[in-house]
Amino acid sequence: MFKEKLVSKYYFDFLIEDKIVLEVKVSKDFYQNDINQILAYLKTNNYRLGILGIFTSEKLNYRRILN
Repeated sequence: MFKEKLVSKYYFDFLIEDKIVLEVKVSKDFYQNDINQILAYLKTNNYRLGILGIFTSEKLNYRRILN
């Protein structure tokens, strides 16, 4: 929202129990843009915890992100 007008919409991948945002990516590593994206989701919707899951060719890596 900007000056009480909607300027953009965010859509995250999953919301777990109405309090944890889960974002899933396929990548080689964690990138700052992905972390910033989850932080924006958390701040906009007033959630405290986000999880970024990265699927690589070898395994699933994850990182907890707190607001």
